[in-house]
This record gives sequence, structure tokens and C-alpha cells, in this order.
Amino acid sequence: MRTAAEDDLRCLLLGPVTLRRGGREVHSGTPRGRAMLVALALRAGRPVSVDDLIDAVWGQDLPNAPVAAIRTYAWKLRRSIEEDPSAPTVLLSSGDGYQLAVPPDGVDALCAESLARQAARARGSGRAREARDLLAAALGLWQGDPLSGVPGPYADRQRTRLAELRLTLLEERLRWDVRLGDAASALPRLTEMTTAHPLREGPQGLLMQALSALGRRAEALESFTAYRARMAEELGIGPGPELEAVHLHILRGDAGPLLTEGPRHRRTLPGGPPAAPRGPVSVLSGGPPGVQPPALRPAHLPPAPVDFTGRVDETNRLCALLSSGDRPAPVIASVTGMAGTGKTALALHVAHRVRSAYPDGQLYAGLSGVREASAGPAAQLRGFLTALGVPAGDVPDDVEDRASLLRSVLDGRRVLMVLDDVRDTAQLARLLPGSAGCGVLVTHRTGLGGLPVSGRLVLDMFSPGESLALLGTIAGRARIDKERAAAQAVAEACCHLPLAVRIAAARIAARPERTVGDLAARLSVEGRRLKELRLADLTVDEAFDTSYRRLTAQQAGALRVLAGSAGPGFSLAEAATALRQTPEAAEDLLESLVDAAVLQASRTGRYLLHGLFRCYVQQQGGDGGEAGSPYENGPGHPGDRGRSLRQVPRRAGIS
Repeated sequence: MRTAAEDDLRCLLLGPVTLRRGGREVHSGTPRGRAMLVALALRAGRPVSVDDLIDAVWGQDLPNAPVAAIRTYAWKLRRSIEEDPSAPTVLLSSGDGYQLAVPPDGVDALCAESLARQAARARGSGRAREARDLLAAALGLWQGDPLSGVPGPYADRQRTRLAELRLTLLEERLRWDVRLGDAASALPRLTEMTTAHPLREGPQGLLMQALSALGRRAEALESFTAYRARMAEELGIGPGPELEAVHLHILRGDAGPLLTEGPRHRRTLPGGPPAAPRGPVSVLSGGPPGVQPPALRPAHLPPAPVDFTGRVDETNRLCALLSSGDRPAPVIASVTGMAGTGKTALALHVAHRVRSAYPDGQLYAGLSGVREASAGPAAQLRGFLTALGVPAGDVPDDVEDRASLLRSVLDGRRVLMVLDDVRDTAQLARLLPGSAGCGVLVTHRTGLGGLPVSGRLVLDMFSPGESLALLGTIAGRARIDKERAAAQAVAEACCHLPLAVRIAAARIAARPERTVGDLAARLSVEGRRLKELRLADLTVDEAFDTSYRRLTAQQAGALRVLAGSAGPGFSLAEAATALRQTPEAAEDLLESLVDAAVLQASRTGRYLLHGLFRCYVQQQGGDGGEAGSPYENGPGHPGDRGRSLRQVPRRAGIS
């Protein structure tokens, strides 16, 4: 009788791709067939559609009949795996695609990731030797270069990811070797790592500590000098603060490596002695002055957008601002712009670029603009405090006390905060740190009056070149270059709004059987343009909804009048006529719409209504009532009709 173990399938991907079943090796197919196998194995137990498999195997370089080819690969793979008709089926049809029924420990790459997670939990609980053993077990699964010889874009991406995973696991394993007094055995591997990856800071710091632990302090310092010169020559930058801290530690002759176990890792920064561990006593509970909770090192940033395109000047400006040193106060960078301009994508792109300048961690809060209950400062403060190591029971109930405790916990630390989609200054003020070493990157749609920012960036539409570049990045450069005129028409129909361009590009990529010209033709009909700019749950309408719902009824009614009677660009006089208002009253109204990021004021004194937003407003219904009325009861606006128009000072130079 066959046992379940004899029928289990094993997929070995951390080296040459190999299949085993019941103790025998199974033929894994042609190179393209192995590319499909990899896509199924790394999603073990989950269905994979034919479209996803085609993308994994060929990307944009499609053969004549890709679906038929996928079916053939699946048939051959099933025949190889299921040679014994009495064995359970492991390659299952699922929808229009397939699913590989592999046990949890049946894919070595997934096993390695599971062992890495177990090691992280052991490390967090202070079980250092167990963490090291788990890391060693994970590293033992590698049998060479992962996915060796497998073609296709998916395999290329996974090969890079798995190679990076191995380096990370090896670095962590060697870190524990040094920490646990086994520097002699770690030294050869560290020498090999730093030779193979001469600009990687982690192994360099461990090499210096291993040499120092073995009594070779001079060599450790020489190694740092050589590394610093290499960085300056090749990248034009110096070592990061963590490596500088190791250098200072060795210069002082401090005993032991500059490491602790688990996430309560406190780094020594230049200019002061190693920080002593502190007990979990709240500064608000009557404990000794200056006593703080133990610090965790949060890493809350969502992934950076992998297809981020353009915004070179904006990125460089923000990176320079957030990386600046010798500052007397926290640096606060503000990014504002209308809905859909890519503020969040830019913020995450920049935040990942400057991570090394904030070695004590990164905090992220998506404040969701208008959802006050979920985005209130009390809830965010609690989340930040517990992320930084404050026990939940020690978090004060009073919001002001929480804000004070946060500033105390952050004192003397270098932490980056990304506060995304802030509603107003009141929502933001209590979240700000007081430590000069901290940085804050804020995105918002409306002006944050009174915020002491270090630099403001107003994000505009893409340039035509940036729009085409994003289309090419997502939909494939070959397709965009082949139909360049149609691609330009798509970008123009999107009015170069980054969100709209991204949706259009994703639609092109999802329909390889259609031309770029097909989408350009559909977008050319202005009345249905917004309906076309939708893909799954990603829509331009939803982004505009948030901004529109924040308007007062009077603002929304005026906006509908302007969208229906004025062109995309109009003067103050033209707007006053359309609104049947005096120029002074019309100017106050228009300026409040500029502050709400739904209208733009040009340098020539004209106001601009973005083309797509104009389409959106026209579809909200109603004409705003009689233009002589204050529009409070105009239909089509779901906001609070009891609010009055916020008056703003008139701006000079607008005629």
C-alpha cells in the first residue's frame, strides 16, 4: 500500500530545478515548461490563471499561440509527474489555469522562507542559538544558483529575489556567529562576502567586528578606511550611520561586538556612548525623569512601487531635504497636489531611498484624508507607541499625554515618519516628533496652514515624456514604441494625470490581443472617458470622490457651474460672470477651490480645471442652482450642506 509520503511531490528550486516524487526524479520538461513549473511551485496550493502563466513564461515576447503552448506544457508535466495512475493527482485544473498540489514543505524555496520567519520569531524572543540554527538550516537548502537555466521574466525576478534572500540569511547567520563568540569561523565567509559584494555595508560592518574580536583591530580600521574610499570613488557618498557607529565603537576600544539580540537592537550613533537599556516605565506614570520604554526598530513602510517612473527632480529634491544633517529641528517635507498625481507613490519611493539616514526605523500612517474615525490622532499615536516598544498597558488614555510620550520615546533617535493623505493640520500636529534627528514626509491634498515645513513640493501632472515612459514601463516599451502616436493620444486623453496613465497602461498590458489604438479610440469619447479609466478596483472616479466630498455645498455647486459653462481655463472675470458673483466674492470662492486642490491658479492669472476632473464634476448632476444663490442646496454634492464657505484672503496679481 502506498503511503502519503511516497506520493508527496518535492520541487527543488534553489539550484537546478528538480522534481522528485516517491523517491524518484521526475522529468521537469523543456526550459519553458520549467518556467511554468516555477510559477506554479512558488504559488503552491494556489490557482494560477493562464494569463499569469503566459506572462511568467514569456512576458511581452509572446509566441504565436501562447495558450496552446501552456496547455501542452501542462499536459507533458502532468504525464511526467503522474506516471503511476494509482497516485493522487497533483497538477489540477483550476478555472482557466492550473494549481500544483504540493505539501507545505514540498518546495525548498518556501521552506527557506518559513525557516527565516521562525528564526525571526526566535530572535525576537531572545533565543539566539535557536535563531542561528534555523538560519543555518535555511541556508543548507541552497544547492547552487536558484532557478538555474530557467527562462522567462517571472523566473528572472524570482532568481533575483531568492539570491537576495540568501545573502540576507547569510548575513544574519554570520551576525549571530560574531555575536555568540564564533568570530573565527565567521571570518572566512565574511571575507568572501565583502569581496563578492564590496559596497554592501552589513557584511563590511560584521567583518570589522570579527577582526576586532580576534584582536586584529588595526586590520578592522584599515578595512573601514578602504571601504570608505571605495564608496567615495564609486558612488560619491560616505558610509551610513550604522557603519560609522561600528567604526567609532572599534576606535574607542569598546568591548564586544556592537550587536544585541532581537528587535530591541539599539545602535550607537557617533557623538555619544552606547545607550543603556531602559525599562518600560512611562514618563507619564511618575517614573524617573528621562526613563523611556525599550525601543523597537519599526519598519512600517509599504513596498516601494516597482514601476515608479519619472519625477526625477522631485525625488532628488526630497531626498536631499530628508538626508540633510546638522539641523536644529526635525525636517518636515510636504508633498501636495490634486487627486491622482501620485503623491503616495512618490513618498514611498523617496522614503525607501532615504532609509539609511534613519537607522532607528520608519513609521507609516495612511490617514485616509476624510475618514476621521479611522485616522484620528489617538489611534495613530497608540500604533506608533506600541511599534516603538511601549507596552499597550502603558499607553496613556489622554491624546495629549500620548503625544508627549511619543516625543519622549523619539528623543535622540533618527526615525522617519511617512504620514500619507493628511486631512488637516489638527490631524497632524500631535503626531510630529521633537527630535532633530527625525524626518517627516507628509502628503496631502489641501494646504496645511501653520505647519512649520522645511520644504514644500507641489506635484503637477506628468510631462508628455513621463506619461509615455510610464506607459512603456507597465505595458511594454516595444508595444508603446510600435504605436507611439496612439500612445500619445492615450496620454493626452488621460490629461497626463499619473493615476489615469497608470490605469490606461494596465489596461493595455492586460489586453495583449488589442492595440494601443483601440484604447485611444475608446478614450477619445469624452463622455465615457472616466468609465474607460477603470481596472478592477482601481478607478479615477474614486480618487476624485474623496476630494469632491470634502467640499462645502457652495463650493461644489460653484464647481459644477464652472465645469458646465466655462472652459478648462478661465479668468476671474469669466468665472464671476458664470457664477453671477461680484469679482471679489468670486475670487474668494475660486481661491478656496485652489486650496482644496480641485482648481489650479496659473501664473498668468487664469484658473485651470483639469480635464478629467471637469468630466467627473459634469457627471455629478445639477447645475448648482441659480448662480445668484449661494448654492447650498445644489444637487449632486454629498457633503455637509450646513457648512459655510471658508473665506480666504484674496491673492494679489489675479485679474
